[in-house]
Formats: sequence, C-alpha cells, structure tokens
Amino acid sequence: MKILNFKKAGVAALLATGSAVAAADGIADVGTQIVTQVNAVAPVVTSVGVALLAVYVLMKAFRLVASFVGGR
Repeated sequence: MKILNFKKAGVAALLATGSAVAAADGIADVGTQIVTQVNAVAPVVTSVGVALLAVYVLMKAFRLVASFVGGR
C-alpha cells in the first residue's frame, strides 16, 4: 500500500513539474502577446485623435467663413 502511495506521489510530482514548465512557456507567450497588442493600440489612438482634431478644425473654419459671409 505504501509503495502504491509513493508511486502516486511520484506521478503527481512529475505531472505538476511538467505542467509548471508548460505554464511558464504559456505565460511567456501571453506576455509577448500583451506587449504586441499594447504596441498596436498607440497608432490607433493617434489616428483617432488626429481625425477628431481635423473635424474640430473644419468646424471652426466653416464657422469663420460663415461669419464672414454673414451667416451668424
């Protein structure tokens, strides 16, 4: 009975060690993927900001022209 328990403990330790190594590789991959996604966010934020700024400038320009023409 004791030998069987030692075998079970050995198998459990072997599985735990193998899964820990596999999890460590998975964690490294997740870290790389997170960095890749974070680096992809910056250009999107920049392009949205530039587009909003362009819309704001166009609205101000049309209001300025409308005031010259006599709209407001």
